[in-house]
Amino acid sequence: MGKAVDKLDPYKRKTNLNKDLIGIGMSNMVAGAIGGLPIITVIVRSTVNVHNNAKTKWSNLYHGILLLAFIFVLTPVITKVPLAALAILLVFTGYKLASPAVFRHVFDQGIEQLIFFMGTLLLTLNYDLLIGIFGGLALATLAHFLLAKVTIRQFFQMIFNSGSTIIFKENRDYDLKIKGIANFLGAIKMNELLDKVPSGSNVKIDLSGARLVDFSILEKLYDFKRTHANTGGEVKIEGFEKHISSTNHKLGLKLLTSSTRQLTNRQIKLKKLAEKNNWIFSIEPDDEVNYFDSFTFFKSRPVEEKLNTISGNLEDVNWEIVDIVFEEGAFLALEEYHTTVGVIHLPFAIPKFSIEKKDFIDKYLNLSEYQEKQHKLYHDFSPQYTVKVTDQTEMKKFMNDELKQLILAMDLHHLESNGEAILIFTNDLRFAPIGAMTKIVQFKEALKSIIKVNAK
Repeated sequence: MGKAVDKLDPYKRKTNLNKDLIGIGMSNMVAGAIGGLPIITVIVRSTVNVHNNAKTKWSNLYHGILLLAFIFVLTPVITKVPLAALAILLVFTGYKLASPAVFRHVFDQGIEQLIFFMGTLLLTLNYDLLIGIFGGLALATLAHFLLAKVTIRQFFQMIFNSGSTIIFKENRDYDLKIKGIANFLGAIKMNELLDKVPSGSNVKIDLSGARLVDFSILEKLYDFKRTHANTGGEVKIEGFEKHISSTNHKLGLKLLTSSTRQLTNRQIKLKKLAEKNNWIFSIEPDDEVNYFDSFTFFKSRPVEEKLNTISGNLEDVNWEIVDIVFEEGAFLALEEYHTTVGVIHLPFAIPKFSIEKKDFIDKYLNLSEYQEKQHKLYHDFSPQYTVKVTDQTEMKKFMNDELKQLILAMDLHHLESNGEAILIFTNDLRFAPIGAMTKIVQFKEALKSIIKVNAK
């Protein structure tokens, strides 16, 4: 265990990164000297691997072996591929880079991100890439200056001499207090502060003293939180109670203000619904979402955050209905989805299973009905659904006619058990309307009464 932590030591992480960069640089020099293409970290390769259900970094090795095989053994076959087919691939790639989904994804991160994105795009198209990059940086700097509402001298002092510090405490606990203006211009300083955090420690990052926090810094902090968790440590990011943002996205630019945060129409309705039924309601985004990894559906679809949480307790059953944001794919093919899910935590064990409604193609081709090592197909259900279980006998005891009819009547898209909790959501890849959330509560109450009888 000690060796694993040593490998993730900040100094060694930086050393390994430098070695990787030197290796890439040397490879590019050699490749260019002999007339070859640059050796780069290709995002297309990773995208192809993800689309083909790759799970580990070994997929990059296999990908490289296949490329070598095609180049040295199957060259005659490659030369027969029509150029029109290759052109289609380039057109498709270009479309993915500038599709409406890309603009929507950027807009979801904040209106200011869309302005920076469009400014950089227009400058690049009208001039060249270098002018586009520096123009985009200048546009972002100007926007941050106007939002901060300080003098030019104060602006740069709050970036490069902000007073951000890390406080070392007892029991491997640390406080990182970020002050001033935390934007991309201060990224190097931020890296230096984060590198001082030892592996396996507990860190509280307090942003309450920051006048402005931009997308790049927030992305860096949340990436640090994920990587630091691999060392056995814990990171808490807090201090946004007095900040406002143009979006609910956790990476959206945060600006310190004395104004009260305005609720959306949907949040106002959710708050009234919770107050009417004595439920707990919270609008704050929460990135403590590791529990979703215990469900098969989210093992390859990482959940980024949850928000607008309604929770309650029915006798000894805890439940919550949350809006979640999750991702699927990678790089060029990365898509971000929003949906509302219900999670029912039970006080007794139940079989592990997944019940998924078949789409139009699956109804005729049964593409979703493939066997897995951990899960087997369960056929004693409706032909409109694909059901996978870990234990056929336990599932047969659990799934009685009453429970089966309840699931069919609710017309759910996906229902899954991890052995101690049940996850449910509809087919709509958007936040559920108020009526649908009430329906989830009703299903939860009926489901709880049925499975409690079964558990006896």
